[in-house]
Amino acid sequence: MDILRLRIRSMRLLALAMGMLGLLARSATAAPVFEDCPRQIGELEVKLVGGPIGWSAYSPERLPLLAAGFMAGPPATKTELKPDSTKQHRGGAVSIWKFDPEFILKPGGLWLSCAYGREGELTLSKKISDGFAECTVTYGPRRAGKDRDIRVTCK
Repeated sequence: MDILRLRIRSMRLLALAMGMLGLLARSATAAPVFEDCPRQIGELEVKLVGGPIGWSAYSPERLPLLAAGFMAGPPATKTELKPDSTKQHRGGAVSIWKFDPEFILKPGGLWLSCAYGREGELTLSKKISDGFAECTVTYGPRRAGKDRDIRVTCK
């Protein structure tokens, strides 16, 4: 009798553990993946498309991250999205974008745009995962001689 109860109890615990593993696996795969802007770009060679034939371009110095934002579709569309709100705080700022789920599913999707240099001389853009309802760009205070801390988060 005791052995039977022990086996039933063990089977219940095993079933519970397997159910929990299934939930964890589903939640891990369901979460959209987000990658923040690189903090800086080192020396690099740039491919010119439609530029003068025979010319090459490069940046001889590192370019710090200047700003971040979002685009509706790839860079060629030039459709930069304005934040829903921006608030100044402690010498920095926080900008928030809120996205309609129907918008995210449109062709081209949502793109992260990262501007580099003193005045945004170079921009890197990357399509981000579908499923984000809100993204925030947090700008730290400006400090003489140091790159500004800029963080992008999406949820």
